[in-house]
Amino acid sequence: MQVSMMLYIKIKDYEKETKIVNDLLEKSGLKNKNICEFGCGTGEHDIYLTKMDYCIHGIDLSEEMVKVAIEKNCGSYEVADIRYYKSEKNMML
Repeated sequence: MQVSMMLYIKIKDYEKETKIVNDLLEKSGLKNKNICEFGCGTGEHDIYLTKMDYCIHGIDLSEEMVKVAIEKNCGSYEVADIRYYKSEKNMML
């Protein structure tokens, strides 16, 4: 992983951001735990989301980012352009 990406991960508080997302989803009353994450990047948020029992399907245009996300083994991932993406599953976006 590039040095700039490693520094970004250390500066960004993924766990805090994930807690905010979880709180918003719980307040909304939605019961669906399947999340389609557009622009998933390296899947760093997914580490925390899976600990909260969410099932993640990440989409990113960058093959390199998706490879890193797959290595974390926190969901399913694919390289795709979100402008044209269609899902067969019932997921929150």
